[in-house]
Parts: sequence; C-alpha cells; structure tokens
Amino acid sequence: MVHGRYLVDMLRCFICLVALFEDHIGAQQNNVYFEKGESVILFCKVNATSWCTWDGPGVNGGEFSTFSDRMVIDQSLPNANRLMIIGNISLGEYNLQISNASNEDEGAYRCSIVDGAARQTHVFLQMKEQPSNISVNGANKGVRHGIEGRPLVLNCSVTSGIPDESILWYNGSVLLDIGGPGIFSMTIVPQRYDHDRIYTCIVNSSALRVPLKTSIMLDIKYKPVLTLNSDKPLRRLSNTDQIEIHIDEGHNLTISCSVDSNPPVLKVNFYRNLHQVKNVKSAHTLEFIGIKREDKGLYECRAKNEVDETYENVTVIVEYPPSIVITKYFENTGLQCSPEGKPQNYTFHPWLHHSELGDFIRQLDNNEIVRFKEVGINTQNYKWNGIYTCRAENGIKDVNGTLIQSGQVLVKQAGQNEFYSEVMEKFDDAGDIYSFVKCLFCKQ
Repeated sequence: MVHGRYLVDMLRCFICLVALFEDHIGAQQNNVYFEKGESVILFCKVNATSWCTWDGPGVNGGEFSTFSDRMVIDQSLPNANRLMIIGNISLGEYNLQISNASNEDEGAYRCSIVDGAARQTHVFLQMKEQPSNISVNGANKGVRHGIEGRPLVLNCSVTSGIPDESILWYNGSVLLDIGGPGIFSMTIVPQRYDHDRIYTCIVNSSALRVPLKTSIMLDIKYKPVLTLNSDKPLRRLSNTDQIEIHIDEGHNLTISCSVDSNPPVLKVNFYRNLHQVKNVKSAHTLEFIGIKREDKGLYECRAKNEVDETYENVTVIVEYPPSIVITKYFENTGLQCSPEGKPQNYTFHPWLHHSELGDFIRQLDNNEIVRFKEVGINTQNYKWNGIYTCRAENGIKDVNGTLIQSGQVLVKQAGQNEFYSEVMEKFDDAGDIYSFVKCLFCKQ
C-alpha cells in the first residue's frame, strides 16, 4: 500500500513547465520556477515533419549554448548526464528534461523550430527561494499601540524569496487586503472595539509548504465610555439622547455611572446643574434617601483619562401630589382652584360646599372655577357663604397614601339681615319623632 504522504513527495519530484510557441523571433519569455532536486520538463512541440534544437544558459557567461539537436544531447556540457530529450518524436514532441535541477541550471532556455521558418519559444528557469524573517514594524512583544480615531499603519515585511510572495492582512478570520512582495503596509483607523483584537499577517509563496504567519494584538487607547444605571427605570426620549428618571417624592434613588476606558480614568465626578455634587456614595454612585422635590435637576457623570473627557447626563424629575391653592375673584364673584404638583396634569373632582358649622350643603361642578354671580348684579350673596373645598389629583399619592388632595376657603359675603332655615325631623331616644329648625345660612 502506498501512503498519501509518499505520493505527494513523489509528485513533488516533477514539475512540468509548458512553453507556448510564438511565430516570430523574440517571443515572450515565460518564467518557470523549481525546487532544488526536482526534475524539470520544458515542453516543445513541432510539426511531425520538423524538428527543434534546445539552447540553454551559455558556458562561461555566454548568452546561449546548444544543449540538443533533435534527440542528441551535447555531451560536452557539464550537466549532460542530467539532460534528456523525451516525448513522442513521431508526434513532434521534443521535451527537454533536466534531472536533479539546481541553481547551476538557472537561466534562459530557447526552443528553436526548424521547418523553413524560424520560430522560437523562450523560458527563464529559476530555483525557488523561500521568503523569511516575517515581522510587523512597530510591534512591541506582539502588541501594536494606537489611539482611537487616529490612522494606524500596520507594516508587514519579509525577506523576499523567488518567486514573488503575496502578503495578506487578516482581522481575525476576515481578509482585509493583499499586497507584497517584500513589504505590505495597510492603514486602519482603529475604534475602541478594535482594542485587544488580533491582526494577522500571512505570507504565501509557492516556495513554501506552510505559509509564514505572525500575529499582533492591538492596544487602542480610547476616551471613557459611560453608561448610566439606576434602580429606577431610565426613560430615553424618542429621537434624542436625553434620559429621564421619574420618581415619587420621598422614595429612595440610586444612580450609578459605569466606565469603560483605556487607559483607566483619572477621575469620575457627578455634577448637578453644572455644580459638582459632594454627597456621593462612591466615586461612581449617587444615592438619595427620601428624595425631595428640591433634588430635581440635570445630573451629569463626567470621566476623564489621558485621551479625552466625556460625560453622560440624566434629568431627575421628582413627582409629588398637588398642594391646593384657592384664590377669590375680584369682588367675591367666584373661586379659582390652582393645584401645584408634578406632573401638572390634574383631574378635578366636584367642589364641596359646607356651612361654617360643618354641615354639608351641596356638591358643585368638577372644574377649577366656581362662580357666585356676575359682577355688578345684585343677588342674595349670603346664600354663597360657607366653606368651599376644592379636590384634585395628578396620579401621585402623598406620604399617607392619599391620592385626592384638597384645599378649603371660607366665603363670607354681605347680605340681607335674615336667615335661611330648614325644618328637620329626628327620632328621640324613646323612638318618638320631633321637629327642629336647622339654620343653613345665618347672619353672624
């Protein structure tokens, strides 16, 4: 049984080089490369009625020496024992075989066809040399340093071989570009995500059984990248970079600032409305215990390293239930209810009207305004006297868990010297009904 490796080694002993015929003297030259010790075959085919001569590198620096005429090798040549004409002569095949080729066989070869018209084909034979000494300029112990956003030249070089090698740059498994021979410089503009990435230079050549390869790791310096985190939801406004935190007054809040930076940051600070915050839990964390409405504002995390300074900000919106302010109109023609809370979208509930003694009189419309009379029109003003309660909410509960907030105001208007009363019935302890008069609007 013949092993695969043995077959490969056998095949490497032969290299077949085909030289194309041209119809005139001075034909284009073909470069052919071989490895030391290989058998090289130079092909030359003529018409069956013709023949050819092979000329090779001249002896003692001469341009050409005749190697063969038809099938006959010139035995005066120093390498005559390694030369042979092979092929089917009846088909016009006059192929020159050079066994155990070496650098002594390098040079120009010419097949001249004799059939009444001069035709030639030219071959230049060279022994392969492996490229060597692959390196990346500027790499220190396999690390290439750069700065985010600034052009960085990756320069891969080798001692060139024969034939010319090709040089390839890879980012991981992704082919970036091909160049060479000898040297290939590629310029990249690194970003922070290129930090710690592996770039590989590979040199390919037919003279190599295994490509040359060297890898470098990029050390890219970049400005700090900040990420804000919180124990409360972060709201990013659509189509903007603005971030908000909405929190009810009295609750606890923590805001932290994580930093990705190379090299490490020199300092991290929090600012509120452009003033540095002193009472931070740590360099990267801001903490509120029982947040107050006065704590609202724009908070900014700033970080700086030797590359640059960056910042990320968040707007803290403290929400609280409304306090109710009631304003009397000019000449006591009505009342205006003005809630003051956050958010400022209010739902009004019906006004409540009580007597000064606390008895419920009636319920009024659920809006922010109560009108007693039109200005200048004389009405029974005393009927409007009493305590008015405005009730409103904005969806935020107070510290007692109450959603609807209220405010009161006492209204006293001048009127006729009389009272308005109502006869009421009530059961006594014995179960008997008795009547009494209840004063609803009484002149004080």
